[in-house]
Amino acid sequence: MKASSDTKGDLGEFIISELNRRGVPLSKTDDLPRLPATWRTVTVEISGTPKDVGAGAQGCSLGNVLAFCFSLLSRFRVQRPFSKDNDSNFSFSINGNRGNFTRTDTGLVISFITFGVSLTIGESDQELHIGFAEHPPHPGVPPDGE
Repeated sequence: MKASSDTKGDLGEFIISELNRRGVPLSKTDDLPRLPATWRTVTVEISGTPKDVGAGAQGCSLGNVLAFCFSLLSRFRVQRPFSKDNDSNFSFSINGNRGNFTRTDTGLVISFITFGVSLTIGESDQELHIGFAEHPPHPGVPPDGE
């Protein structure tokens, strides 16, 4: 594991950057709010290749980060027949690649299913915990349109 020194900046830009590094093509738009914060990352290396990254952040509320993620992904929402999608749980598609946004009692889980990436956000001890994990893409879920 490698820990970084403290970084100050826009936590939203950090989240988008980490997702981009994992192949999820997102960009910050003018309507997304800035999320000023200070964070420290920890990178887990497996066989010398950085895979999973965790960050502890302060100076930004969980509610603001959840609202940012909702705004970032809600433009990609897709309606599924007979689904019970709502603002706390919905499916999305980015360039034909499926994902799921799920608010929980303690935070948020976003699965970029066909990209093989998950983002989790929670809070404890006055610090936000943000995790990025790579895993094999779900073999039973082809990109939309296939």
